[in-house]
Amino acid sequence: MRTSRLTNSDLRTTILLFALMFLFIVFTGQSHAAMSSQKESLPQLVDETTTGAQSGDARAQYLLARKYRDGEGVIRNYNRAITWYEKSAQQEFGPAQIDLGYLYANGQGVEVDYELAAYWFQKAADQGFATAQFNLGNMYRGGQGVKKDDKQAAKWYELAAQDGFVNAQYNLALMYHYGMGVEKSLEKEIYWYQQAANLGLARAQFFLASAYEEGRGVKKDLVAAYRWYEKASKNGDADAYNNLVLLRTQMSQDEIKTAENQISHDNGLVSQ
Repeated sequence: MRTSRLTNSDLRTTILLFALMFLFIVFTGQSHAAMSSQKESLPQLVDETTTGAQSGDARAQYLLARKYRDGEGVIRNYNRAITWYEKSAQQEFGPAQIDLGYLYANGQGVEVDYELAAYWFQKAADQGFATAQFNLGNMYRGGQGVKKDDKQAAKWYELAAQDGFVNAQYNLALMYHYGMGVEKSLEKEIYWYQQAANLGLARAQFFLASAYEEGRGVKKDLVAAYRWYEKASKNGDADAYNNLVLLRTQMSQDEIKTAENQISHDNGLVSQ
């Protein structure tokens, strides 16, 4: 095994760090994407949203809460954001429940309260929201606000993964790798790495490449390993770049050319 490759201890740390990072990215990404198209007419939108929120419209309450949370068109005010989030969440509006759970999990505008975070994630997860299912899986995985339970974590990761939620697919692959809450399954581990890799997740692409390089769960294929290391490297994975450099020393020029032709084809380019 190369010294550049992650150890089992590294991987156990990775699952926790990546889960926390994904939770943060999911939340802020939703916020900026939703708000970016509204900035040109914020005063009018704030007035319209406020009117709708005051009339009891759950979606308007949710949107107004986010404006107060982000300071979009109004002065940032977490107290008002929480008030409107709660009004919306109490009407079973899933996105509000997810955001409210995140605020309690991270202590934004409120004191950290993992039990309330888990409560609101559960409410949204039960409605089928993949983001909430993933976040709830993280809570069970870490024992935050709920009793630590890897079986429950795997259950919620799998529901989110089946809905195409890439971060859950990655964490589920790790659960199958270590047998956390599920029986170890190399076949399922590789399957979920493949799904996440196809959706562009660099770390999943790295582990899939490693599997092809070692012939672990798949037929050994240095060309495929090269292809996935290259993808992961371009997506910012430093370990993939290091392994790619070393892998080139083990491959023939024909194999490297075949791999690079496949990469060109993936990118829609024509190779001679």
